[in-house]
Amino acid sequence: MYEATFRSTDDAVQLVERLRLASALTSLKAEWRSVVLMIGVGGLSYEDAAAALHIPVGTVRSRYSRTRTQLIANLADTAGHKGTGDKVS
Repeated sequence: MYEATFRSTDDAVQLVERLRLASALTSLKAEWRSVVLMIGVGGLSYEDAAAALHIPVGTVRSRYSRTRTQLIANLADTAGHKGTGDKVS
């Protein structure tokens, strides 16, 4: 069995936050997740993400906005707070 050791409580908290985010991301459909990863994590512009995905820029903007709203709601729910936003699935 793997036993994690942390230098500080902050390290443990960061790990928990990363795991919560990873879980929230994997709960999304691939087409929604790819937009958030390309723009939010990869730093691509809306235009570059649209070109890579072969979809209109407006679709990328819409998916990014809705997916961010859903991720915030999912993360709030897992933290024990009531989230807001429509479910993106």
